[in-house]
Amino acid sequence: MDHLKHKEKVERQTDKWLFTTILIIFIFFFLVTAYRIPKKFFTKYQYTESNDLVTANVISENPYLNGEIEQSGRININIATVETLKQLIGIGDVKAQAIVDYRNKNGRFKNINEILKVKGIGKKTFDNIKEYITV
Repeated sequence: MDHLKHKEKVERQTDKWLFTTILIIFIFFFLVTAYRIPKKFFTKYQYTESNDLVTANVISENPYLNGEIEQSGRININIATVETLKQLIGIGDVKAQAIVDYRNKNGRFKNINEILKVKGIGKKTFDNIKEYITV
């Protein structure tokens, strides 16, 4: 009888250790993949030399650092680059370039509805992106 109780206790402990180990491995891989920082979000420096003086200009590919994406997570269409605009649903190279060209020609957008004036941006595209853009 004691032998059976001991065997059940060992099996329960083994099950707990197995569950705990699998849970720890799962959490580890989740954290590694969830918090992996894309390469484009690293800051680059451009170094120039002149008469023993070395200066570094910061070249940021991170749209969060240069104001293209606000704290709310919305993309500011008045300053966003083509690459940042392409992150929006339904916006590819052509539409992103059209937004930038429109902005360069007509000035800053006064409100997000004005993006409907951009060639290639229709009501359906606007409905898909309106929650993700700001001015």
